[in-house]
Amino acid sequence: MSNLDVARAAGVSPTTVSHVLTGNRPVSEQAAARVRAAIDELGYRPHELARSLRTQRSLTLGLVVPDITNPFNMHIARGLQQAVLDQGYFVLVTDSAADAGSERALIDRLLTRVDAIAFSGHYDPADALGDVLARGMPVVWLGGWERAHEGFDTATTDDYGIGVHATEHLIGRGYRRIAFLATREESGPGHRRVQAYRDVCAAKGLPIEPSLVLHDEVTKEAGAEGVRTLMGLAEPPDAIIATNDIVALGALSELLREGIDVPGRVALMGVDDIDAASLTTPTLTSIPLNGLAQGRAIGRLLLERIAGTAAPTDIVFPAADVIQREST
Repeated sequence: MSNLDVARAAGVSPTTVSHVLTGNRPVSEQAAARVRAAIDELGYRPHELARSLRTQRSLTLGLVVPDITNPFNMHIARGLQQAVLDQGYFVLVTDSAADAGSERALIDRLLTRVDAIAFSGHYDPADALGDVLARGMPVVWLGGWERAHEGFDTATTDDYGIGVHATEHLIGRGYRRIAFLATREESGPGHRRVQAYRDVCAAKGLPIEPSLVLHDEVTKEAGAEGVRTLMGLAEPPDAIIATNDIVALGALSELLREGIDVPGRVALMGVDDIDAASLTTPTLTSIPLNGLAQGRAIGRLLLERIAGTAAPTDIVFPAADVIQREST
């Protein structure tokens, strides 16, 4: 089946069918309606490869995340797909395993395969994006911060606000010796959350000893190891902030394994509010990030950039209120 079959059924020319499918030229609403009705009646599916050759577009968006098993990243991917699917695009999701070299290699591979790229970077990629920008390809750095002036878009949560919310929540509930299980990176979203924690503790006259802030991978294993280190201190913390819920779940598992009452002896909270946060015992206090909504916003921005209707911009998603549960 081809455009010619649809044209015959709709009583229009094959060129008109092509214009309806590609959107390259305006078509009267009456003719477009007949074409769409014929497509539905015949069950016609345009050959995407052939269409991409004509339009010089792959109709594919690339998404690079550091850990596809993290539910937050899966929500980003789903929201992105929801935003672009009805525009004829699909999303190619890749996993860098939080490795800078892998991330660079994946971006290079995607350059010849997609029309735009969104990536969640664990390093400063400005230098590595030269080839992307030289091609004029739209790119969104998830977790970047005020970098639109460098030619690419950024989309991030107000991570400083998250750090403030988390720390003030624990202080408001009476905790005074607060630890932070942070990301390994000394920059980016994790760094901003830790900086906010330090600023709030300093303003309240609370200890901000180096031993209370641990930098490691964003994994359950790192959360468990962090608990072992913190509870081995001469003066352990009475509360712990984990940089995300995955780390918090690992920390919670280790606290319970060691017979430490949560929150009686140590309070614990995470960030992301993944589904598992409400299923643990005790349930986990967290700050929601709403990955679905973020993914949709990123998808809309990429479509606007592909169409040439948006200049490089910085999207900042506001920090949400803490969801109080049993762990604090």
